[in-house]
Amino acid sequence: MDAINQGKLAVNDIIELVRLYPDEFLTALRSPIEALKGIIKNAESAQIENLKGSTDIQKEIIKSISDSLRSVEDTLRLLATQ
Repeated sequence: MDAINQGKLAVNDIIELVRLYPDEFLTALRSPIEALKGIIKNAESAQIENLKGSTDIQKEIIKSISDSLRSVEDTLRLLATQ
């Protein structure tokens, strides 16, 4: 708890907290994850709209970035359920 109070959490500390409190962790992440999903969706749509007439490579890069950000959510969910 001292690490939490001091704001000095290591990766292992976070992993241990997730293992100890998986339900609380997922509940705490639900709102930020939903917000990120909305931001990603809006950004992806706006970027693709702005790229009309641009190369397919640019569009694929944007989609790849969006997919990578989505995988962050999947990783957090997996970590929380282990």
